[in-house]
Amino acid sequence: MNKTTQQIASECKAVLDLEARWALACQEGTPEGDLRAEALESEILAWWDDLASDVPQKAEAALYVLAKAEGEVESHRSAKKALTAPLDARIRRATQAVDRIKRHILPTLIEVERQRTGERDVAIETALGRVRMQRAGSPALIGPSDPSEWPEQFTERRPMTSAAKAYFKKNPEEMAEAGFKWDMSETIRIYR
Repeated sequence: MNKTTQQIASECKAVLDLEARWALACQEGTPEGDLRAEALESEILAWWDDLASDVPQKAEAALYVLAKAEGEVESHRSAKKALTAPLDARIRRATQAVDRIKRHILPTLIEVERQRTGERDVAIETALGRVRMQRAGSPALIGPSDPSEWPEQFTERRPMTSAAKAYFKKNPEEMAEAGFKWDMSETIRIYR
């Protein structure tokens, strides 16, 4: 009787499971464990006899399915690569355009408008929306990169940025002397 590779795989798994149960029964060292091991051993031998019949045909069937599956894997990988490569390139180009416009072009245009009008807070009105620079939340405190250069009051266990930030808001005159400064970064805001 010809068996499918699925049936052969199930039989192999069944034998391995029986062998694992047999090993556990042998380790018990009790009369009940010995009886169980003996029963499992005869069941394992029956499975092995069944698997041993027509081994070349079973191997041939397995090799046929293996070759076909490997071919499908390679074919699908090639098709996927062929389909996704152009999309990946388009995504990369579009992402670069977004980054270039948000990081360089629009901030430069805002700065040109600031210079032209003489005002700090400007917005550029267009048919597609309004563009302006906006502070990114509260200012970030920039301190020495080496924590050993921080004032001792801010380094109990690790650099305590929040404590230093609160202190320097109250005592701005000491900030530069200690090697700190505020980072007043701005981000582009687009209102559509």
